[in-house]
Amino acid sequence: MEDILSRPYTREEFAEIRAHVQEPYQRALAAAINQARNRFGAAIVLSLHTFPLNRPGRLNTGRYAGAYVLGEEMARGSLKERTGLPDLIMISNGGLAAAPRVLEVIRSNFEDRGYKVEDGEGPLKGDHGTTAMYGRPREGVHVVGMEFVPHGIEIGRAKGRLDLDQEGAERTSGIFHMTFNRLSQLKPEEINEQ
Repeated sequence: MEDILSRPYTREEFAEIRAHVQEPYQRALAAAINQARNRFGAAIVLSLHTFPLNRPGRLNTGRYAGAYVLGEEMARGSLKERTGLPDLIMISNGGLAAAPRVLEVIRSNFEDRGYKVEDGEGPLKGDHGTTAMYGRPREGVHVVGMEFVPHGIEIGRAKGRLDLDQEGAERTSGIFHMTFNRLSQLKPEEINEQ
């Protein structure tokens, strides 16, 4: 294994990277959220990702202790029940980052089409990051992380290949599109009611 850096960043170097990359992005996102909420009465932010089919983990010892690593490939199943991975992991900081109606629309749109959906737990709960930083449902800002697990679509991803089942990808893309449309049709009073 090769070193990524010849030496770790100093605190000053890391602060400079954050100032030039992360902080401008965070400011732009916060401004876009406020603009949408002010214009439409509510803002819905969907943080979309695909999740590898491998069991997540961290190295416990050695030079790279704490590094995020991928373990064995997991079947379609339940992360909570330790039988595999669902098709969609919804991250909402335990329901604190978005109104129940927003979460319900996402969940039902996928489950009604045969996808297994679970709420994130542990490091996938969302109590750090985007949902914790921006989710303020009482103020009309709803943030949901959507970790899609591409079972049978990203064939070979677990082995580092880019093979793709185009039909499966198009079917899933359509479900995401339907979900976005359903969310865009919600009225602010319907979303923001507690």
